[in-house]
Amino acid sequence: MGLMWWTMALMASVTVLLAARWLIVRRRSEFVASWHEPSVEALRDGRHFGRLLVRTTGHGDTVHLLLHGLGATGLTWGAGVETLAERGVLFIPDLLGWGGSIDMDRESFTLDEHMTALDEALEEAGLEDRRLVIGGHSMGAMLALRYAARHVSRVGRVVTWGAPMYADIDETIQELGWMPRLFAMDARPAQLACRLMCAQRGAAARMATISRPDVPSALAAASVEHTWASYRGSLRSLVIDNDWREPLSVLGGAGVSVELQWGTEDKIGSPADVESWARNHHSIKVVRVPGADHHLPFVAAPSAVVAALLADSGVDG
Repeated sequence: MGLMWWTMALMASVTVLLAARWLIVRRRSEFVASWHEPSVEALRDGRHFGRLLVRTTGHGDTVHLLLHGLGATGLTWGAGVETLAERGVLFIPDLLGWGGSIDMDRESFTLDEHMTALDEALEEAGLEDRRLVIGGHSMGAMLALRYAARHVSRVGRVVTWGAPMYADIDETIQELGWMPRLFAMDARPAQLACRLMCAQRGAAARMATISRPDVPSALAAASVEHTWASYRGSLRSLVIDNDWREPLSVLGGAGVSVELQWGTEDKIGSPADVESWARNHHSIKVVRVPGADHHLPFVAAPSAVVAALLADSGVDG
């Protein structure tokens, strides 16, 4: 009886300590404190254009296209970017295979398929000939550069945050972290874990919310809205096998204004390598933001994100 009492007391103590730690991490999270759900209904719920769910609002000759990162959805951009709709169309898709664009049957998620899905969505929305200002975070940064190079003649500006840009593929895989490495290498445990998540997505969403106190609950829950194929395929095609030098050469050669931002506390990407390579391209600028981490565009003042997108874009800010 005494042993049972001590066991129960120990379990209760551990539970209290874990709960306390969760609350402390959450209270200290700049991401949780800074992120707010969009106040505009169209940016909360979205609608489908082609194969993509898109959160869009605004009117004008310029489309502000924002692309989210790995394990995220377009909702990640939150309320901070709403004022871009005053300068044109704000167009925020859930990328192919993610969030509201999840496809349980699709097995292929190549770079070209991601870009074609964006083309189809913009065309169905009647925006295929509009000028583009493109922003991208993390994995979405890599897609943003490629998509801008594909449509270089109508791109006014590109801004990226926390792009996983490294000198070579081996370094990319090594620096991504243990979980992306498991998925990238087609590891059996990662595949089984992902398929279990798909079978129990509600429970997985609750677990994600519990395990990531540093992330807003709505975003943590949305992070499970993908499949094994979309996670692995997007990671490989948009990050690991995507040589950033190629689109930057196209954009730099055309004189397109490109700003590549990293927080000084961000562990993703190698801005020094990028800066060294880009020295001869005067329209490409590397910016380091003191004290910021990988959540840079979501914890900075909203005006800073909007200002970065509008600067040198030709859109009146």
